Amino acid sequence: MKRISLIACLLLATSVSADGHRMTAEAWYKTDYAPLWKDAPWEKAETIARYYDETLTSYAPTGGTEVSNALASMTESMSYWRSEGWISSVLTALETDSLNPGTATFKAMWLDIYEDGSEESSCGWYLATRSDAGWKFTSYTDIDCDEHGL
Repeated sequence: MKRISLIACLLLATSVSADGHRMTAEAWYKTDYAPLWKDAPWEKAETIARYYDETLTSYAPTGGTEVSNALASMTESMSYWRSEGWISSVLTALETDSLNPGTATFKAMWLDIYEDGSEESSCGWYLATRSDAGWKFTSYTDIDCDEHGL
């Protein structure tokens, strides 16, 4: 009986320890995802795309949806932004809503920095789900920073 109790305690301790080391959605966004955009993000398009589900659903602010391959979309977008003189983005505000242990939404404000020294704020809403492999964005839309209190 003591052996079974000891094994049960070890299994419980292991599962609590494993869950305790799982990163929260907000920490994942702030410490893993956001820093990738700081220095030459176009060189990390493939790495950044790994934070997204293979297919990403984007919602246009005026309505309509587009489903795309995350890597292709990320590469194309970064190429366009780079041609416009964009050099980096810095996370300046983040609101996270954990809907349940496996689903979270984010409202984020980014400061976009350009070669000519100009800066522009942009905001987005993200939906992410958690799996054994970690968090992944599944949906995105641009949002108005002021309308969302960012």
